[in-house]
Amino acid sequence: MKPRPCSLLLAVTALFIGGCLPSLQPFYTANDVFKDENLVGVYGDNKPKGQADETWIFSPSDEDFYQLEMAVPKQDEPGKLEVVGQMEARLFKLGKHTCLDLKPTHDLLENGFSPWYQTSFIAGHVIFKVHKIDDQALTMSVPDYDWINKHLKDNQDSLAHQRDEKRLILTDTTARLQAFFLKYSDKIWAKPGKMVRLNK
Repeated sequence: MKPRPCSLLLAVTALFIGGCLPSLQPFYTANDVFKDENLVGVYGDNKPKGQADETWIFSPSDEDFYQLEMAVPKQDEPGKLEVVGQMEARLFKLGKHTCLDLKPTHDLLENGFSPWYQTSFIAGHVIFKVHKIDDQALTMSVPDYDWINKHLKDNQDSLAHQRDEKRLILTDTTARLQAFFLKYSDKIWAKPGKMVRLNK
């Protein structure tokens, strides 16, 4: 079964059911991480806050990451949001590129699912290429799943990975992940998508 394409608004679900490209290891090292306070804010599709299909809320933290809450409209309370995902969001440099690494928080894994499900979940990482952060929007690309999937079928030793029925999972080291994404940086990214800033 081919995974659903990963949009910018499906990252939490994709960490568990496929579509984005999860990795067991982070895409960054501690020296790569930086902060840009322009990221702090509320983003969604081009609809008013509370009506967007999914809303991303980036908040500062005292750690090396931003807190990211992903929310959807409450069905029984128009204009209100319900948080459905909590992530650690780290900006980092990959060569000349700015990227974003997302990983589910321990609170999400421990409190969002039953104990039996918790035992089988792994806090995987997903990567985005950040093209631009400004007062209007957050513009990013997800990895081109189809290109990477085909490349790894044809070149199985180029990056450690495993497959299950629904998704491809990267299992290689951070150093080899970075080398792979840098080597194929002109091919590996899908077309950019834009999330509109809702708190202008």
